[in-house]
Amino acid sequence: MSRNPEIPNCYDPAHQAEQREAEWDRFVEQLPVCTLCRERIFPGSKVHTAHFMAVCSSCVEILNDDYEILEDPS
Repeated sequence: MSRNPEIPNCYDPAHQAEQREAEWDRFVEQLPVCTLCRERIFPGSKVHTAHFMAVCSSCVEILNDDYEILEDPS
C-alpha cells in the first residue's frame, strides 16, 4: 500500500495511530508502579504509600486480608 505523497503525515491514519501510541507510552512511563505487583497505578486510583513505596489498592486488600498474630516463642 503506497501513501499518497500529496497528503501530509498529520492526516495519515497510520501515522496518527503511531503518534497516539507513543504519547500513551510516554504518559504510562511516568505513572507510579506498585511495589508488590509491579503494575502501573493510574490517575484516580488509590495509592497507599509507606516508606516512599507505592502499593495499589488490590495489593493492600490482599495484605489486609492475610495477617496472623505471632506468638512469643518463649
